[in-house]
Amino acid sequence: MPLVGHETFYRYVQDRRIVYIGGKLGGGKTSLAFRIAWDLMQTGRFRYIISNVNSVWNEDPSDVILRDGVKVDAVVILDEAGDFMRTEREARQWIRNLRKINVVLILPSFDTPASVAKAIAIENTFNGYGIFIPYYRYTGKLKSTTYTEDISFGWWKPHEIYGIYDTDGFPSDNAPALLQHLERWQSEASKALGYGGDDGGTDVHSATLETLEEIERQLDRLNQV
Repeated sequence: MPLVGHETFYRYVQDRRIVYIGGKLGGGKTSLAFRIAWDLMQTGRFRYIISNVNSVWNEDPSDVILRDGVKVDAVVILDEAGDFMRTEREARQWIRNLRKINVVLILPSFDTPASVAKAIAIENTFNGYGIFIPYYRYTGKLKSTTYTEDISFGWWKPHEIYGIYDTDGFPSDNAPALLQHLERWQSEASKALGYGGDDGGTDVHSATLETLEEIERQLDRLNQV
């Protein structure tokens, strides 16, 4: 069953490319991450689910083949991302150029990551299982440099996702390896588009990164207000 009232949320996800799922321990953060990943896969715009959590849906990042030499088409779930995105610098290593290579990052984490990784931030604010109703309610915010907008949606029968990943397990320590894959894909895409070569010309790719980083700095300042 689709998430209830999901249309606006998924439009934001496609636009911002990064979602932070916060909340208490055992609050269904990782469950929602995999549900979001599944829904994104059903759009036909993504081909891979990659995660540092053991899951029957996971693909080996080494097996990823870039579409047209540029697009990764992946939903990447980084469980407990707050452990390795504590600073703005650490977070930016993950989030730059996501649109260009068609990647969405989903960050379920008890510890809060750096502000720049929270353009979309949601958490479970109602757990119906306590009154025998299989329903979760999520609320949160979309933040930009010019406005903030509330987000809300529901999820009937979230237990249906159980078994897809190891709910009793721990995220693996392969986050550095995943980051290396992400950086490699970005480099390959940049070269395929004619940037970052060895011809001594202007590095348009670097100029684009500088502009992106300035936008991210503005967003980070807004989030800290």
